[in-house]
Amino acid sequence: LIGVPLHAIETGAGPLIAQVPVAYVQSLWLLIRGSYQPSPIPQEPSALVAGNLTEDLESSALEVAQIGRLLETRPVVGRAVDKQVLLTALESCNIVHIASHGSYMDWAAMNNGIPLHGGDSLTAYDLQFHTLSAQLLTISACSLALARTTSTGSVIGFPISCIFSGVGSALLAQWKVEDSATQAFMTSFYFQLLASGGENGSNLDPAAALQSVVLDFIDQGKPPHVWAPFVLHAGNSQQERHEPVQ
Repeated sequence: LIGVPLHAIETGAGPLIAQVPVAYVQSLWLLIRGSYQPSPIPQEPSALVAGNLTEDLESSALEVAQIGRLLETRPVVGRAVDKQVLLTALESCNIVHIASHGSYMDWAAMNNGIPLHGGDSLTAYDLQFHTLSAQLLTISACSLALARTTSTGSVIGFPISCIFSGVGSALLAQWKVEDSATQAFMTSFYFQLLASGGENGSNLDPAAALQSVVLDFIDQGKPPHVWAPFVLHAGNSQQERHEPVQ
């Protein structure tokens, strides 16, 4: 069922996500142990917003400018973003938003990731060697929510490495997405996210924010292929580390 947009399944009263907030959990073991608990995001989060990392995707620069204003942080773009900048942010910031290309190869799932300037990239293989603490990682790029099932039944890929390296929640796309629609979706997501905390000091809620955006898009008559790619993979702020995939 990996890659199936279960949140978009019709229930008779609209798609599932229109009825309840939906998040995907990468390991049944987290639920069996009763330890599944997404990392809370404070109302005034620290953030890194980065875009146009390969300097050939100008639309992403506009997206991160808008999101940077919402999160009250100055975006970093192009060659100013290298692997260490991203890893440091994932180890220290509450929210990391990246708008750029995504690289997906089914036959080499651990090489899937985010291309950077100069031919480098941040891959699923890289992430598993770090202890990450970002409560929310959003990657506005194509296909990085996909993973691969191995011959032994294990699941490997970018979303798996994110969650088992410590990221609280990862908002990723299951297939190729269109630039202008993605820009509108992501801007609306952060507007809804910042509104989700309320006035009582409660933490920000990515699942509720994602549901609100989808409901808005449905009300505007947007077809499922516009909003259904975006899925929230949720983890555990105190989960056990797994051995890296060699």
